[in-house]
Amino acid sequence: MPKQLLLNRGFEDGLTNFNIQGTVSSNIDIAHSGIKSALLLANPTQIAELSQAVPFMMPGSPIRFSFRARKFLNNDVQCVSNVRAEVNFINATGAIIPPGLVISIRGRDLSKKRWSYYDEYAEIPVDAVAAQVVIRLESPQIGSSGLLVDDLALVGEAISPLSLTTTSIQPTLIPNPAHQANTSLPGWPITNMAPQQPEQKLKGQDYDRPTREIVLGEKEEK
Repeated sequence: MPKQLLLNRGFEDGLTNFNIQGTVSSNIDIAHSGIKSALLLANPTQIAELSQAVPFMMPGSPIRFSFRARKFLNNDVQCVSNVRAEVNFINATGAIIPPGLVISIRGRDLSKKRWSYYDEYAEIPVDAVAAQVVIRLESPQIGSSGLLVDDLALVGEAISPLSLTTTSIQPTLIPNPAHQANTSLPGWPITNMAPQQPEQKLKGQDYDRPTREIVLGEKEEK
């Protein structure tokens, strides 16, 4: 049965469960639902980006990605640049499987007074074991650019982690992992998602393997 795969998708817990790049913060003044949203600020030399990795995808099943967005303007932020939202599918080696799912938004099409709704559908590739949701505010040519996002959703089938024996995966707690040799995606620590064979006790030995816990992490309004 399809289920919501993202954690803290309305940012009510701030930026918990998200990786960020550039200037990204929790906003308590404007929200589509609840009391918080995420604020991305970009300038000519730096983008702003938030992302969340989702393990245990069901290969071959449909998936729907959606979110709400609007401009953020004040005395210091007077424009909004283009926005690119992605769902990148990832195989067991940590490589991205093209083409993924992409929503491109022109900054001038966003409203300051109302939330716009964006959604897109795709089928999870047969060799995908995970996905990463990314929302990126591109750099403006001049000045500062501001974007508010809220109510992200990624709905699809998930594999139960109880059927897997693997090490704990908490990708949102890992920054750009240069030490991860087998990854091509910032923030994604996959090296081998295949189930491991249980170890066998040696006769006469009395010990238990340590418990390993896997943590899992709408159209424009008129």
